[in-house]
Amino acid sequence: MKIGVWTMRLNSNSMSAMNKDDVGFRCVLPDLLTASHFSRISTACSISIPFPMEVIMNLRLLVYAALPILLCSCAYPAMQHESLNNKFMDVSPVPINVTGAWTVAIGPYLSTYQVFSDGNGRYCYLLNGIATIHKIKIYETTGSELKMISETGIRSSFFKGPGNSLTLNSHGAEYSMKEDPDLGLANLDCKAKLKSLQ
Repeated sequence: MKIGVWTMRLNSNSMSAMNKDDVGFRCVLPDLLTASHFSRISTACSISIPFPMEVIMNLRLLVYAALPILLCSCAYPAMQHESLNNKFMDVSPVPINVTGAWTVAIGPYLSTYQVFSDGNGRYCYLLNGIATIHKIKIYETTGSELKMISETGIRSSFFKGPGNSLTLNSHGAEYSMKEDPDLGLANLDCKAKLKSLQ
């Protein structure tokens, strides 16, 4: 919106104001305002501000940029706290009876988890187009829940379902995981990296 210099014209009957920079504002007010006049100001004044298309597009981009932040705002403080107070080195893996590989879609990306019987494991995902692998530990089991921590300090849980199915629960969001023993569902770069570690 342009901010310009106002031109004022005063006479005994009215005051009118017009913005010289084409902001369509016009207001005609009595010279002596009384309480009864304030109720009529809204009908006496009108404003129409022509927004250039680039301003509208920038506002839309701002909304699109802020939306993921707003949606993630609940989980982000907990994840940030876990990362800053990383306890990965302080916990020990526990033996488990669930082993194998699973791939899960989280948003537009695929993550593949490998879990071993000693409670250790790893997972791979794309970070800026590069396949990135992190260590994980299953440090506690309670019923069908397997509590996990990654080397980044982020905690989440696997939940065992029928057969060998797993569900990933990460800060309240649940993702259904697909068993992937040959890594056929994994991202191609992750598949190559994980196979090189076997």
